[in-house]
Order: sequence, then structure tokens, then C-alpha cells
Amino acid sequence: MNLTATALRSFFHTTLGRTSFGNRMARTPPERLPVVLSPEEVALLLAHAPSLKYRAALSLGYGCGLRISEITN
Repeated sequence: MNLTATALRSFFHTTLGRTSFGNRMARTPPERLPVVLSPEEVALLLAHAPSLKYRAALSLGYGCGLRISEITN
């Protein structure tokens, strides 16, 4: 969406000379990158799991990229 808005704003500003057109266009907020754990942090997380069941759930969930709600379901 930002690419299209920038292209339209440039077209109206440069080609048509209408500078007020682009000021009213909506922009999407920048997306934040997810936090990725380091290998040491993952090992520490798995080492502190209380039992084999939780260790298996955590390692499977992290390996598959699941959310917490998906793991608990």
C-alpha cells in the first residue's frame, strides 16, 4: 500500500502539479520484526522446562513457529 501511495503522490505532485493531493493519502504503519531467540536462549528455555512433556511441547512449538495459544490447544 505504501508503494502505491508513494507512486500516486509522485504522479500528482510531479506530473500534474497538484501538491495538495498526496497529503490526504493514508499510510500504513511500519511493520515490526518479531523477536527471534538466540540458540543459547532456546537452550536455556528448554533446560528449565519442568518435565519431558513440557520440554517436548516447547521444542515442537518453537521448531514449528507456533504461537503460545496454538501450543496450549
